[in-house]
Amino acid sequence: MRMKKYGFLTLVSCLVVGTPCFTPLAAQDVDTVPAIVEIYKAGRDKTGAAIWENTKPRFRKAGDPSMIGGWSDANAPDARRYLDMDVDGDGLADIVEIYKVAGNRTGATVWRNGDDGFRLMADPATIGAWSNVDAPDARRYRAMDVNGDGLADLVEIYKAAAGRTNATVWLSTGTGFRQSGNPSRIGGWTNVGAPDARRYLDMDANGDGLSDLVEIYRTARGTTNATIWQSTGRAFRQSGKPSHIGGWSDVGAPDARRYLAMDADGDRRMDIVEIHKAAGKKTNAVLWWNTGEGFIFAGASQIGGWSNVNASNARRYLVMDADGDRLPDIVEIYEAAGRKTNATIWRNTGRGFVFAGYSVIGDWSDVDAPNARRYLVMHLDGNRLPALIEIYRAGDRKTNATVWQSTGEGFTFLTYSNIGNWSDTDARNARRYLIMDVPRDRD
Repeated sequence: MRMKKYGFLTLVSCLVVGTPCFTPLAAQDVDTVPAIVEIYKAGRDKTGAAIWENTKPRFRKAGDPSMIGGWSDANAPDARRYLDMDVDGDGLADIVEIYKVAGNRTGATVWRNGDDGFRLMADPATIGAWSNVDAPDARRYRAMDVNGDGLADLVEIYKAAAGRTNATVWLSTGTGFRQSGNPSRIGGWTNVGAPDARRYLDMDANGDGLSDLVEIYRTARGTTNATIWQSTGRAFRQSGKPSHIGGWSDVGAPDARRYLAMDADGDRRMDIVEIHKAAGKKTNAVLWWNTGEGFIFAGASQIGGWSNVNASNARRYLVMDADGDRLPDIVEIYEAAGRKTNATIWRNTGRGFVFAGYSVIGDWSDVDAPNARRYLVMHLDGNRLPALIEIYRAGDRKTNATVWQSTGEGFTFLTYSNIGNWSDTDARNARRYLIMDVPRDRD
């Protein structure tokens, strides 16, 4: 497909929705095709990135795999992280590898997405100190366009002195990252694995084209607040007063709440959808509208049954514009009778969500099992509506990807393809998958 060059915020805000919601920054056309990028252990200490491009509707391997740095076991304290983000502003998401370097520091290497796969763009950048990924003070990283220049920046969120949380902006230079000013204080600190752990959503909260942070946390009264930390282009400052957004559930509890960021009413400001357990083992989706300075209650909708968050049959919720009306919907994925998987579309009305239809989308695998299925959202080349991509173990330790095309009221089977070998999802060599656009006709 011909893809206009959009600013990174456009890609992040609308990728799951499937429609651009901001004006293109430049008129450059990039001839691309959607693809699955498989990140896997290649040899003893290397990481490979294989591109499986969509040929409408099948997937085929495009070119030779790229080597994108060293390997760290997926479940190790020094596990590497991979972010897909447009660092150089060419309209294609690149891969940024975040990993531990000497001196207990953190490195960030940009692997540029181009005609020959992923290639090293420049020398790695050092982006602050290191914290083990399984530690209570684990650092978090967000890919955001903080200054609105169309290049994706990194925001590092970490524990500071006196029980505070800092956010440091690492601006993209087009080939790497440099620190922008002093760190910003963005509220209090709670340990990452604690029952009262804070969560952070990145979104354009006020519609100015800059990515902001929203901090979600427990109050002294046992309720939930959301505070907007507005981007100044170089750092963050509080915008308005904290907003009450419902009750609190401990993060590790069976009834833990989940929060989705979406522009539910189409006003170009990202809203919050709170998903929580309701009476009668039902699930509610509460919409909190964004006013630009905070969030207000807009309505509550019942969206199916409830499964405990830490159960083997836990439900999953994806955001996608399933019917093409430019409003993001919720897709609920859950276990059905006979060990099958159902996908229900809850259509967005702008004020809430209503049942649109459901479909059986293959077999079921427990979410905590080594052969757990994964579900990704993709727009196939030339299709108006998005598709679900089901990634699962096939015979002889192979991995298959099945395409379930949205009809607006459910999903229909199109095809399946082999996309390489299988690694158990809880294994040290677990594979990771990214959905990215890549240049067409790489071979």
